[in-house]
Amino acid sequence: MNQLDRRCIHQGVRALAVLPTVGIAWLTACGGPAAGRPASDVVATAAAGCREGEAEKCEVACANGSADACNEAGRAYEMGIGVTKSGVAANTFYRKACDLGDSAGCYNAAYLLENGIAGRRDVGCALALYRVACDAGHTRSCMSAGFIYKAGLDVPKDKARAAESFRKACDGGYSAGCQQLQSVD
Repeated sequence: MNQLDRRCIHQGVRALAVLPTVGIAWLTACGGPAAGRPASDVVATAAAGCREGEAEKCEVACANGSADACNEAGRAYEMGIGVTKSGVAANTFYRKACDLGDSAGCYNAAYLLENGIAGRRDVGCALALYRVACDAGHTRSCMSAGFIYKAGLDVPKDKARAAESFRKACDGGYSAGCQQLQSVD
């Protein structure tokens, strides 16, 4: 059992290395809403008719392994689009997207955990998920991890890790990461 499994077992989060190596290559090579997923996944999601407001279709496509559909189902539950609003259900779908190798799913699950939207607030578990997504090139996750380290939110303050996170965001083209990096140095 690895570090994230021990820390976040109560949240149902699986492992630190949830993103497969091939998914990381897609993330760094491509941008946009389908980044990090094979073209077959995006096609399967579209073929399943999974669109905003069609949570049932998205749930089916998610159950069939579409990370994009899992994210869309999570968003539907987070926002209450066509379904009863539920942070717990949203987090379930976001975690599945993360497990399928989607860094945005990891970010979304982390955000819900950090802010207590999916039940009990758990910044430590959120940080672990932000780091997974950051390592895969999700710059917003790098920023979130950096802020947690910088402020010492439920973890010891760590200027070195904050700077490392902000540097990854900056190197990834997120200009606010460059600004935050200067404030840590």
